[in-house]
Amino acid sequence: MAKVLKWLRLALIVGPAILFAYFAWMVRYSNHPEKYPLELRYRRVRKLLFKILRHLRLSLTLEGVEKLNDGKQKIVVANHLGIFEPLMLIVLSQKPISFIAKKENKKKPFVGRIITAIDGVYIDRKDPLSTLREFRRLAKRMPETGCSYVIFPEGTRNRHSDSVDLLPTHPGSLKLATMTKLPILTLAHFGSERTLEGKSNWRSYPVQFSFLTMTPSIEDKDTVPFMGEVEKELIAKVRKMRQIDKEYLEQGKNRHKADKWWRREGLCSILASI
Repeated sequence: MAKVLKWLRLALIVGPAILFAYFAWMVRYSNHPEKYPLELRYRRVRKLLFKILRHLRLSLTLEGVEKLNDGKQKIVVANHLGIFEPLMLIVLSQKPISFIAKKENKKKPFVGRIITAIDGVYIDRKDPLSTLREFRRLAKRMPETGCSYVIFPEGTRNRHSDSVDLLPTHPGSLKLATMTKLPILTLAHFGSERTLEGKSNWRSYPVQFSFLTMTPSIEDKDTVPFMGEVEKELIAKVRKMRQIDKEYLEQGKNRHKADKWWRREGLCSILASI
């Protein structure tokens, strides 16, 4: 019942905006992205997602978000819990950022349209050669677009974040980073999956995002040891986040109204362009 009430509330509040966007521009942008400037598509998507996220009752903790908004094109490597973190990353990133997603996501009516509209790339996890071809094509056009990309090296979302720190990672997912020689920003987050997919209907949902190490670039020969370091960093941070989350819930803070995170001093300048 709690989950039904949560979705009903969201449908009534943001449903009309989503439906309008879907028919007004989302279908056009996702069917023919080449006809519209990336900046225009990204701005429309970001504005819509901001409207949605404002109503998700987030108790948001952010660390190092200035690293995401340093003006440089980059590759973001993150753990993966669900569909929430891509939405939040778009809102937090002033410059266009998109995603390397599994091909199954392309068929999802909302998520697939959003990812396609902002130049997302879909890969077949069972076909390494086709993935390599997609990376090569993307690496060639990235200097022109200036768009950053997010990679989830686990390959799929972690459905047991309460007990599993990180799923096995795939060093081959860093191939795009070695091709482009772009800096790599490591992102750890926790709690995001409950906001849209949980069975609860809390007054506030603790979500933590922490942008960690920025690595200038890596070579092909360094992907395996580098991924090993990324794993250690993510696992250590996720464990700390889990403990903070546990204390938040034990203290019953989820029963208190969430603050208006978008009005915080550190975020006002980032969100001003929306």
